[in-house]
Amino acid sequence: MLLRDRPQIEQQGVKLGAMIGATTLPRLRARSAVEFLDASGRADVPKFDFSIDGDFFPDGPAAIYAQGKQAHVPRLAGWTYEKLRGWYLVPDLTASGLDAALQKTFGVHATAARAVYGGSTPAEIAQSATDITSDQFMAYCTWRWLEEQSRIAPFYRHVFRKARPALAKPMPAGTAPASPWDAIPLGAPHSTEIEYALGNLSGNPVYAWTADDRTAPAPRSVTCPETRQRDPDIEIH
Repeated sequence: MLLRDRPQIEQQGVKLGAMIGATTLPRLRARSAVEFLDASGRADVPKFDFSIDGDFFPDGPAAIYAQGKQAHVPRLAGWTYEKLRGWYLVPDLTASGLDAALQKTFGVHATAARAVYGGSTPAEIAQSATDITSDQFMAYCTWRWLEEQSRIAPFYRHVFRKARPALAKPMPAGTAPASPWDAIPLGAPHSTEIEYALGNLSGNPVYAWTADDRTAPAPRSVTCPETRQRDPDIEIH
């Protein structure tokens, strides 16, 4: 994570204001959200990095957690089992393809990674490819965050596995080129649990929701006990 100090971020704001003709705070506040969004798409507009501003972030997140200065409250966090499908990492689902992906991803650590992300059958290789992409996307960092929090407060970790149902309107045959991944069942992708947790499946008409979907357990049904310092992982299917 790239962390800049407050003066650096403030200068980025000054540069943005000058580029859109708003060089004072009143002029910036008078601009509409649409104007800012339009400007953000320009290649020459500065991108705002994470900042140690001295208020919300008095120090870098890693330093705050190392000192135990984060909020001492229970945590509920987790990820979906197929956070990011690994089809682009190993498109052919072969052992040689997995080895090449491991070499590209982990370099000199590829051999050690092979012991963790193994497999010889297409199904096993697909799972390993998806595990790699999911871990690198959000799963590992979420796990690590909760491990850091466990030193001072209780937490629950959930892994949401339930895949969405079939499409309400199936895609016409031949829409996408054939792939070895076609035979691999879909898992629960990024943010799938949100629809279940909020109980708003009907707001997404893309899928043919069933009675089983509407009664499926979700993270909202989980509560954290106050007396335990560490709790077993929660598997939500």
